[in-house]
Amino acid sequence: MKAIQTWLKHSFVQFLAGLQQIGEQSPLPSLPNSPLPTLPKSSPPRTLASTAKQKSANRIALLAQIAEREIGKKEVKQNIGKDVRKYQAATTLAPGAWPWCAAFCAWALQQWLDDPTNVKWLGLRATTPAKWRPKTALAYGFIKWAQARPATCTVLPDTAEPKAGDLVCYDFSHIGIVKRSLGDKFEAIEGNTNGAGSREGDGVYLKTRSRKLAKCFIRIRPSGS
Repeated sequence: MKAIQTWLKHSFVQFLAGLQQIGEQSPLPSLPNSPLPTLPKSSPPRTLASTAKQKSANRIALLAQIAEREIGKKEVKQNIGKDVRKYQAATTLAPGAWPWCAAFCAWALQQWLDDPTNVKWLGLRATTPAKWRPKTALAYGFIKWAQARPATCTVLPDTAEPKAGDLVCYDFSHIGIVKRSLGDKFEAIEGNTNGAGSREGDGVYLKTRSRKLAKCFIRIRPSGS
């Protein structure tokens, strides 16, 4: 009986030793110590309103791009030349030796309206593009033109922040098309000016002006907006 007990005890010890050996040879797998992958950050979703507003701004800015392509065009002599005649033909006044800053803006708007997408964006309801557009040869005539079209034009004070495509009327009876705002200054494309910024110049220039020189800004917008 004692011999059997001794044999069982010896067998049990060997069994435990075998289990320990198996555990040392085949350790349990461990989880990798690498960080969990991070998901890429997504930009905030653009709302329909913000997208429409951006498209609206881009449509207006095209007016400045049309004007900017004319920079460098010059008179042959004072208020006379092929390009000057082209601008003046956009007004109701017959081409001649008269100041053409307003004619330049009228011509730029005429070109802008040649794009059907711009006409659709403008959303005219009771008139045609040809009847809607300005034809005045006077800088301050644009103010009256805008005031007569409250559905598509807003006359803003000189304290307003100008945007690309705005028309700017100056205190010294001159007009141009805003390219961009520069804080208390802005850039504008203007006809019939010069390097010194005169209202009676020799060509189309990009000018940097102080907002203090502005009489008002005219903003074109979609009908009913």
